[in-house]
Amino acid sequence: MERNIHERIRDVLRAHVGKQNGITSRSIADLLNIDAGTSMITIWKLILETIHMYHMPVAGNTNAGYYIVSNRDELHAFELIY
Repeated sequence: MERNIHERIRDVLRAHVGKQNGITSRSIADLLNIDAGTSMITIWKLILETIHMYHMPVAGNTNAGYYIVSNRDELHAFELIY
């Protein structure tokens, strides 16, 4: 049975722990072969839905991308997405 898109995004995010291992939304889309014609707004929406659905402690910013918070410094330095 094929995993749905949220499960696949969850697994990608789980592999990116700590700010130094962040991943951009475009990289997530490319990694999961999400159609290049899909708007970035749609991709961001899927990522945010996934973060909320699985209650993930994800932070992010334009430079680092999305990542699982791995320590208190990261927790306080960036606003959590969830």
